[in-house]
Amino acid sequence: MLTANRYNEQLVNRIKEKSMSKEPKKVKLGNTVEYETGAVRSSDAEPYRFDLISPVGLKAVARACAEGAKKYSDFNWEAGMPVNDLLNHAIRHIYEYLSGDRDEDHLGHAAWNVIGAIHSVELWPDINEGALREQGCKPPVKE
Repeated sequence: MLTANRYNEQLVNRIKEKSMSKEPKKVKLGNTVEYETGAVRSSDAEPYRFDLISPVGLKAVARACAEGAKKYSDFNWEAGMPVNDLLNHAIRHIYEYLSGDRDEDHLGHAAWNVIGAIHSVELWPDINEGALREQGCKPPVKE
Protein backbone atom coordinates (compact mmCIF):
# COMPACT_ATOMS: atom_id res chain seq x y z
CA MET A 1 0.00 0.00 0.00
CA LEU A 2 1.27 3.44 -0.92
CA THR A 3 1.32 5.81 2.04
CA ALA A 4 0.47 9.49 1.65
CA ASN A 5 4.07 10.48 2.43
CA ARG A 6 5.47 8.03 -0.13
CA TYR A 7 2.93 9.19 -2.72
CA ASN A 8 3.87 12.83 -2.11
CA GLU A 9 7.58 11.94 -2.37
CA GLN A 10 7.00 10.20 -5.70
CA LEU A 11 4.91 13.14 -6.96
CA VAL A 12 7.67 15.63 -6.05
CA ASN A 13 10.26 13.47 -7.80
CA ARG A 14 8.13 13.28 -10.97
CA ILE A 15 7.64 17.05 -10.91
CA LYS A 16 11.40 17.62 -10.50
CA GLU A 17 12.16 15.24 -13.38
CA LYS A 18 9.59 16.96 -15.60
CA SER A 19 10.91 20.43 -14.79
CA MET A 20 14.40 19.33 -15.80
CA SER A 21 13.21 18.06 -19.18
CA LYS A 22 13.46 20.46 -22.09
CA GLU A 23 10.32 22.01 -23.45
CA PRO A 24 10.29 22.31 -27.24
CA LYS A 25 11.32 25.76 -28.41
CA LYS A 26 8.48 27.92 -29.59
CA VAL A 27 8.09 31.23 -31.40
CA LYS A 28 5.10 33.46 -30.78
CA LEU A 29 3.62 34.91 -33.97
CA GLY A 30 0.69 37.23 -33.20
CA ASN A 31 -2.13 35.04 -31.87
CA THR A 32 -0.33 31.78 -32.66
CA VAL A 33 2.66 29.82 -31.43
CA GLU A 34 4.91 27.81 -33.74
CA TYR A 35 7.00 25.03 -32.23
CA GLU A 36 10.37 23.92 -33.58
CA THR A 37 8.60 20.74 -34.68
CA GLY A 38 6.53 22.80 -37.12
CA ALA A 39 3.31 22.44 -35.12
CA VAL A 40 1.25 25.63 -34.83
CA ARG A 41 -1.54 26.46 -32.40
CA SER A 42 -3.37 29.44 -30.93
CA SER A 43 -1.75 31.22 -28.00
CA ASP A 44 -5.05 31.96 -26.22
CA ALA A 45 -4.07 29.72 -23.27
CA GLU A 46 -0.75 31.55 -22.78
CA PRO A 47 -1.83 33.79 -19.87
CA TYR A 48 -3.18 30.78 -17.97
CA ARG A 49 -1.15 27.94 -16.48
CA PHE A 50 -3.64 25.14 -15.95
CA ASP A 51 -0.70 22.74 -15.99
CA LEU A 52 0.42 24.15 -12.63
CA ILE A 53 -2.80 23.29 -10.78
CA SER A 54 -2.21 20.50 -8.30
CA PRO A 55 -3.93 17.30 -9.44
CA VAL A 56 -4.13 16.26 -5.78
CA GLY A 57 -5.95 19.47 -4.81
CA LEU A 58 -8.15 19.36 -7.89
CA LYS A 59 -9.17 15.80 -7.05
CA ALA A 60 -10.24 16.95 -3.57
CA VAL A 61 -12.37 19.70 -5.14
CA ALA A 62 -13.90 17.19 -7.57
CA ARG A 63 -14.71 14.90 -4.64
CA ALA A 64 -16.48 17.80 -2.90
CA CYS A 65 -18.41 18.45 -6.14
CA ALA A 66 -19.52 14.82 -6.27
CA GLU A 67 -20.68 14.90 -2.64
CA GLY A 68 -22.60 18.14 -3.22
CA ALA A 69 -24.21 16.83 -6.41
CA LYS A 70 -25.33 13.67 -4.61
CA LYS A 71 -26.75 15.63 -1.68
CA TYR A 72 -28.31 18.59 -3.55
CA SER A 73 -28.28 17.68 -7.31
CA ASP A 74 -25.95 18.52 -10.18
CA PHE A 75 -25.47 22.26 -10.75
CA ASN A 76 -27.78 23.17 -7.83
CA TRP A 77 -25.26 25.78 -6.71
CA GLU A 78 -25.40 27.49 -10.10
CA ALA A 79 -28.88 28.72 -9.28
CA GLY A 80 -26.93 31.40 -7.41
CA MET A 81 -25.18 31.57 -4.05
CA PRO A 82 -23.95 34.82 -2.52
CA VAL A 83 -20.22 35.24 -2.01
CA ASN A 84 -20.55 35.88 1.73
CA ASP A 85 -22.28 32.51 2.25
CA LEU A 86 -19.66 30.66 0.19
CA LEU A 87 -16.82 32.33 2.07
CA ASN A 88 -18.49 31.62 5.41
CA HIS A 89 -18.65 27.93 4.55
CA ALA A 90 -15.04 27.94 3.32
CA ILE A 91 -13.85 29.51 6.56
CA ARG A 92 -15.92 27.06 8.63
CA HIS A 93 -14.31 24.11 6.83
CA ILE A 94 -10.84 25.59 7.37
CA TYR A 95 -11.49 26.00 11.10
CA GLU A 96 -12.95 22.50 11.35
CA TYR A 97 -9.74 21.18 9.81
CA LEU A 98 -7.56 23.36 12.07
CA SER A 99 -9.46 22.10 15.12
CA GLY A 100 -8.46 18.54 14.25
CA ASP A 101 -11.68 17.29 12.62
CA ARG A 102 -10.76 14.79 9.93
CA ASP A 103 -14.23 13.21 9.56
CA GLU A 104 -14.58 14.77 6.11
CA ASP A 105 -12.32 16.43 3.57
CA HIS A 106 -12.62 19.94 4.99
CA LEU A 107 -9.82 21.33 2.83
CA GLY A 108 -11.44 20.03 -0.36
CA HIS A 109 -14.75 21.57 0.69
CA ALA A 110 -13.05 24.84 1.63
CA ALA A 111 -11.36 24.98 -1.77
CA TRP A 112 -14.67 24.26 -3.53
CA ASN A 113 -16.32 27.12 -1.64
CA VAL A 114 -13.51 29.54 -2.54
CA ILE A 115 -13.86 28.56 -6.22
CA GLY A 116 -17.63 29.02 -5.88
CA ALA A 117 -17.04 32.46 -4.32
CA ILE A 118 -14.90 33.49 -7.30
CA HIS A 119 -17.65 32.26 -9.63
CA SER A 120 -20.27 34.16 -7.64
CA VAL A 121 -18.36 37.45 -7.70
CA GLU A 122 -17.75 37.17 -11.46
CA LEU A 123 -21.20 36.04 -12.57
CA TRP A 124 -23.74 37.20 -9.98
CA PRO A 125 -22.97 40.81 -9.02
CA ASP A 126 -26.68 41.42 -8.35
CA ILE A 127 -26.89 38.89 -5.50
CA ASN A 128 -23.59 40.09 -4.04
CA GLU A 129 -24.35 43.80 -3.94
CA GLY A 130 -23.97 44.87 -0.31
CA ALA A 131 -23.11 41.34 0.85
CA LEU A 132 -19.54 42.09 1.96
CA ARG A 133 -17.71 44.71 3.92
CA GLU A 134 -16.53 47.72 1.97
CA GLN A 135 -13.01 49.10 1.88
CA GLY A 136 -11.95 50.29 5.31
CA CYS A 137 -13.81 47.34 6.88
CA LYS A 138 -17.17 49.14 6.76
CA PRO A 139 -19.96 46.62 7.39
CA PRO A 140 -22.59 46.05 4.70
CA VAL A 141 -25.74 48.10 5.00
CA LYS A 142 -28.89 46.02 5.52
CA GLU A 143 -31.95 47.42 3.79
